[in-house]
Amino acid sequence: MPKFENKLDGLDEFSDEFQRQLAMEELAGKNIGNPPIKIEHSKLEREGESMFQSKCPVCKEGYLLVRRNPSTLKIEKHDYCVLCGQEFEYIGDLP
Repeated sequence: MPKFENKLDGLDEFSDEFQRQLAMEELAGKNIGNPPIKIEHSKLEREGESMFQSKCPVCKEGYLLVRRNPSTLKIEKHDYCVLCGQEFEYIGDLP
């Protein structure tokens, strides 16, 4: 997996919200156009208790929101981070 410098590392809960917003803006779309990363859905870090919302393993701040095929309702094998834009291809069994 490619290394990605996370500009949010080191910001504590008392940091200025403006600095955090600037860091988020710097991450936005940063990985659009990069080749898809193959990953097992079951190995992703989850956000809360939902198995359908995972943290992006590249930027660590964005989310992968599971998309479903509208006609079959099966989980689609391709996904992307809503923050950095990194594409992912799920391998293995999907829930």
